Amino acid sequence: MSEYPIAHRINAGQNGYFAKDWYTRQQISVGHNLGDHQKQSEESIHEKDDTQHNYVSRFLGCHPDQGKNLHIGDSIIAYAPNQDILLGIGSILSEPIYVKNPRTLTTKDRHHYWRDIAWLPWSKPVDINEIKDVDSRFSENGKHRAYPTSTLERYNGDFTGLKNAIEKCERVDLNQL
Repeated sequence: MSEYPIAHRINAGQNGYFAKDWYTRQQISVGHNLGDHQKQSEESIHEKDDTQHNYVSRFLGCHPDQGKNLHIGDSIIAYAPNQDILLGIGSILSEPIYVKNPRTLTTKDRHHYWRDIAWLPWSKPVDINEIKDVDSRFSENGKHRAYPTSTLERYNGDFTGLKNAIEKCERVDLNQL
């Protein structure tokens, strides 16, 4: 068994404001500016990271426990909190990119760190409540829950079962956001 999680669950910004942007741009991001990570040591980034569960240093790959970091090729499960949308499941394609002056969307939430992703071919935005109806395991607390309770969490649940549940759900129209 791998020391790495099957996937990482990540919130699409505060209140899910980045959901449509992430989906159309095929990128994920986190806020909380620690400066240009490429000009600092991994240790320095990790020491400065006072976010919940060190989510910025894990997003950047600077956490000392490599199993907690995001890596190229890892799967992500993106969720839009307060909108109850499981945005999709994708694969990380790039190392993190630092944006000194990021654009803002409908929130003051400024995301300085970005990664390119590719949505998996069978993935689509779905209502988390519909997933509950298909298979309640993916909404309950525990390792199978499809959505994170904090910004970035590991996922070691039933990935194949989650794929099957998503395929049975109707696509959510992100233009309604």
